[in-house]
Amino acid sequence: MTQLIENLLSIDEANAVLNALRPDGNEIEYGQYYALTNDHSLVRLPRLMAFQASMNSSGDFPWYRCTMSSVPQNKINYMSWTPTVQKLKDFIEQRTGETWNLAHIIYYKDGEDSMGMHSDTMLDLASGSKIAVVSFGSTRQLDLLKKQKSTSDGPSQIKFDLPGNSLFLLDEETNKHYVHGIKKTRKNQIEDRIAIVFRHVTTFKTDNGKFYGRGSAFLTKQDIIQRETQRKIFQYIFSFLLTVFIIWLFPIFSMNWLKLVTGGIFWLFISMVFGQIEQIINNYINKVNNERLQKLCQMKNFQIWDQTNMRHFLKYS
Repeated sequence: MTQLIENLLSIDEANAVLNALRPDGNEIEYGQYYALTNDHSLVRLPRLMAFQASMNSSGDFPWYRCTMSSVPQNKINYMSWTPTVQKLKDFIEQRTGETWNLAHIIYYKDGEDSMGMHSDTMLDLASGSKIAVVSFGSTRQLDLLKKQKSTSDGPSQIKFDLPGNSLFLLDEETNKHYVHGIKKTRKNQIEDRIAIVFRHVTTFKTDNGKFYGRGSAFLTKQDIIQRETQRKIFQYIFSFLLTVFIIWLFPIFSMNWLKLVTGGIFWLFISMVFGQIEQIINNYINKVNNERLQKLCQMKNFQIWDQTNMRHFLKYS
């Protein structure tokens, strides 16, 4: 069930949070991000965003895979918690008994800024966890529309006013059966609003772009390291055997010193070629994965998807 808690903080505390998190408050560095249309055109998202999260014991930040994260032009970087967001996170965790490790901080400058209808990608979310939306500033209306193939007994449409200084909790079942969004209003009728969207994410991303956790093929970072070690050993052994074969094949390399020099050169060259081939393959795989993720994000806005069939669709299971 969804839940709306108003008057979350005192009036003075709420005003202080709003002023601290505004772009001119010098605590949050907002960025402009983009989305891809069906014809692969790049469009500006009508809002500014920033990202914060808790680093795990392996030194990696959680990673929430959504349509925006699959757009190459979006350079998303998760930062450690700033003081105001950290205090707010601790407060609502104590208030609700939930835990969150990632936040999208969204700035709506006026009524022209909006959020399109969508449902959150459940691929990386902790099972049974709730999504928290903490609002400061102007009141905006959150619309929820039932998905075309929903089997829920709930109403076809739900509307919530999200006033400033409020906490909205979106549960897993509602997110699964409904899309939600914030429509545009007349520009001069609405002042600015800040929304902090907290999620509990169980997928993490390494510095070299590898995923591990419940939403990926690797459960731990150690699994990735082990696979990388095995791959490198295979690459070096294959390069060595190929080098030996080339030297044996051509009699010109009969002299011992020439064998040693040319063998080292061949081994280095072959290893570099393998590295380049691997990079090309990885770039292609990432491109295919991003395209599949974008397709999945479009499909989940009409159909019912859970973590299992998302992983199956993306071949992460």
